Amino acid sequence: EVTVLAEKPLVKRDATNTKRVVTAEVIKSLPLRSVDNIVGFQAGVVDNHVRGGRSGDNAYYVDGVLMKDRWGGGNTTASISQSGTEEIALEAGGFGAEYGGANGGIVNITSKSGGQNLSASFESVSDFGASEAGTDPDKLYSYGYQLSNFEIGGPLTSNLRFWFLAEQEKRSDKNPS
Repeated sequence: EVTVLAEKPLVKRDATNTKRVVTAEVIKSLPLRSVDNIVGFQAGVVDNHVRGGRSGDNAYYVDGVLMKDRWGGGNTTASISQSGTEEIALEAGGFGAEYGGANGGIVNITSKSGGQNLSASFESVSDFGASEAGTDPDKLYSYGYQLSNFEIGGPLTSNLRFWFLAEQEKRSDKNPS
């Protein structure tokens, strides 16, 4: 067994960018349900505008694959599961040439993978209240939001791991007022 120890410098003099990493533990503890909301929660980001750029100036990568809608120009990250996200890294400014076409920020999303031990989880989230619209200010009203997911992962052999996620999201009221 080899152990390598090193100290991380307090200030990197040659760094021209800012990189923030949000881990799975932090993602799970946040009261947010989408990648865009988690990115918008970071310093230097306002309404998904990184360092004053437009939201379309950001590039979103999932496991190294660019998630850009070439027809509409937007980013196709709306359906990425929070439960399936291992890490979200936001890089603002000063990134390398491999990230062409991005002027605002780079968002690298890493999905979960199987571990050494078998694990599984189930989650169900829904709102509650009356589903019919009304004017009573003391009554709770539902938007019809329901989310259910199931994940399982672990070893298949000593060198091969698996991870599987099934998720269903339902919204009765797409634009609540």
